Amino acid sequence: MNGKLLRVRNYSVLSFLLVALCCNTFGQVSIVTQHNDNSRTGQNNAETFLNTSNVNVNSFGKLFTVAVDGSIYAQPLYLTNVTIGGSLHNVVYVATEHNSVYAIDTDDLNGNTLWHVNLGPSVPSNDICGSGCYTDLVPEIGITGTPVIDPQRGILYVAVKNKDSDGTYHYRLHALDVTSGAELLSGPAEISTANFGPLLQLNRPGLLLSGGKLYIGFGSHGDTAPWYGWLMEYDASSLAQIAVFSTAPSLASGGSIWGGGQGPVVDSAGNVYVITANGNFNANTGGSDYGDSFLKLDGTNLSVLDYFTPDNQSFLSQQDSDLGAGGPMLIPGTSLLLGGGKDGILRLVDSTNMGKFNSSFNGDVQEWQAFSEPIMGGPVYWNSQKLGPVAFTWGGGQTLQAWSFNGQTFLTSPASQSTVQSADGYSNFAPMSISSNGNTQGTGIVWAATSLNGNANDGTVPGQLWAFDADDLTQELWDTQQNAARDGAGNFAKFNPPTIANGKVFLPTFSNELLVYGLFNPPGFSITASPSFQSITGGNSASYIVYLNPQPGFSGTVYLTCSGLPSASACSPVAISVPGTGTQVSTPLTVTTSASTPTGNFDFTITGNFGSLAQTTAASLTVTAAPTPTPSFSMAATPLAPATISAGSSATTTVTIAPSGGFNSTVNLGCAIAPVTAVPPTCGLSSASITGGNGTSTLTVSTVAPVAFIPSKQAMGFYYAMLLPFCGLTFIAGSRPARAKLLRWSLGLLMLSTLFWFAACGGGSSTNNGGSGTTHQSTPGTTSGSYTVTVTATGGSLTKTTSLSLTVQ
Repeated sequence: MNGKLLRVRNYSVLSFLLVALCCNTFGQVSIVTQHNDNSRTGQNNAETFLNTSNVNVNSFGKLFTVAVDGSIYAQPLYLTNVTIGGSLHNVVYVATEHNSVYAIDTDDLNGNTLWHVNLGPSVPSNDICGSGCYTDLVPEIGITGTPVIDPQRGILYVAVKNKDSDGTYHYRLHALDVTSGAELLSGPAEISTANFGPLLQLNRPGLLLSGGKLYIGFGSHGDTAPWYGWLMEYDASSLAQIAVFSTAPSLASGGSIWGGGQGPVVDSAGNVYVITANGNFNANTGGSDYGDSFLKLDGTNLSVLDYFTPDNQSFLSQQDSDLGAGGPMLIPGTSLLLGGGKDGILRLVDSTNMGKFNSSFNGDVQEWQAFSEPIMGGPVYWNSQKLGPVAFTWGGGQTLQAWSFNGQTFLTSPASQSTVQSADGYSNFAPMSISSNGNTQGTGIVWAATSLNGNANDGTVPGQLWAFDADDLTQELWDTQQNAARDGAGNFAKFNPPTIANGKVFLPTFSNELLVYGLFNPPGFSITASPSFQSITGGNSASYIVYLNPQPGFSGTVYLTCSGLPSASACSPVAISVPGTGTQVSTPLTVTTSASTPTGNFDFTITGNFGSLAQTTAASLTVTAAPTPTPSFSMAATPLAPATISAGSSATTTVTIAPSGGFNSTVNLGCAIAPVTAVPPTCGLSSASITGGNGTSTLTVSTVAPVAFIPSKQAMGFYYAMLLPFCGLTFIAGSRPARAKLLRWSLGLLMLSTLFWFAACGGGSSTNNGGSGTTHQSTPGTTSGSYTVTVTATGGSLTKTTSLSLTVQ
């Protein structure tokens, strides 16, 4: 064991993404990739139905079986609340070696297939090397690596191996609509590159989807040459190839990426990790061959960023002891990768400093001999409340073991181990999954599939499914042999873990069947509505509160619908989430009506749907007729503009008349101004009547400007007399020399200006005959102050008024 200390890093972003990828709020869970997340931990921490108390032979067992058309080498995937055929379903997706993909309703105990597509002919196993020489995957080869689902876009990606009618072999990448199986993105796309022979290459690892890119790994069929180890990168939006990496390009064969079906791992920075199998290694001397190595690859171009290779790599390669027989697992919250191979050694590698190759010592963080038999597949992980962080492994002919992690290294003595031993055999390493409700004690369960007897490497053998208390592996909870007639597990699907989601366990088999296990009497819920009766007039809405009362252990999203409502009314579907705490939850529900909704008393039903489980409650609605509208009209006017004016100016506004309730009479308009002053403003309307009660008229308010003071006739004579000297001066100045030119012009202009002033004043004079002589005086303008302009509209017996404000300065 290397004694160096590990700097544990907090990958909070990664942890969040892992949770978001597999788990929805309140116990709803979707399993969209191999071993549940992109760290390949195999854990479902949102399982609220199954626990150590109710998983037993009396309460738990096989619910139904779904026949399919081939062996299932790919892990089943699971999505909640998928709309298919106009209704919501919880769906398990199953891919077979016959190149079929099935969407199966998980809540229909008849195992109803919602859709099924076949993606072309498979490859006969005998085409690999002749009749009977290849027995690892028989009788046909089609879909082997676990597909991956993009739940946001509703796409299932799958790599398919075909033998076309012309005898040619192909690998193709398909993008399928999860609601119908229809081909998307103009697929399929050919998977190919130089020196890639589709017949002898095998996509065994699960597909990886990360950052809008797909990663697909390849190895061999039983080391039948020639083959290469490949990792290929594709654009998830276009299916275009982005990059290709070959693990050992200088060889004729070698360097498989297969990992017992374990998919590649990705970290929070987008770096991708794989472990390669036996092959040439020369990277330490400047070469590009990476046989038997942990690899860190750039997620954009697949260039090698770092690696770890054991000091006995040459021996491993010569003995066919694939380091990459077990794929990597990234321990949550750290930069550590855990993986093992055919030599039975578990190795812990720091992804920030992997150690590369040294012939004298190993630069990994830790390694220990965990098993005498090969490790084929990845470990699984759970943060136990009792044991702390632990990794679980179960080798062929061994006991199930929990390895305790202290944050830097693992304790090399098991923290817990089962008392039962699996069947011995080269390929009998148990594929496993973990279910729990967080790290709550009493909810953690290790689910493991094993061979019942016989060596799975030699051909198809019967299988067995187990459930153990993850806090105490000595406590076996249940297995399929306790009631084999009812729960028998069919043929063992080696390397292929069970999938656990929302109270059910989905077991793939090599018996052309998917087996579904669960509780015989799962917890349910009841619903009530308050108030149970509402009365409204047509065109309005009625509000109810729906209360959901769950039984202990029930969680999930219940969808509410209504039936029995009158026509032209509706109750929109409402989702209500139940957290699994056993406490009552509620949500508002609104029933809407329209003017055409019939009147009367209506009893209707509110239904809560959760998969095949449905609960109902009764409610009532009385709809009364809306009152007949009275014919009328409305009058509106904008404020006068401007609202403040000087005497002699005007202001305007628009008066709008609008009918309602069928009104269609003529509306007559008038206006008045208060208060009455010495000289008040005046008002007028551009249209004094509005035909049909629908139209506009312009209101104008006008004012008068004041007139200036004018002198009497006697005074005017005096002013004319004063003007005469100016005229004389002007004449005299005209006879003087040129130097008096300026004076002449000045006097002339003064005289003319005075004459113009007199003429202007005389033209505007008014006469007053009250005296012995005639006099002239000024006329005042509109009186300044604040006024109210009232507009009156009369139509038939109806009268409407509106008031406007005006200020005269």
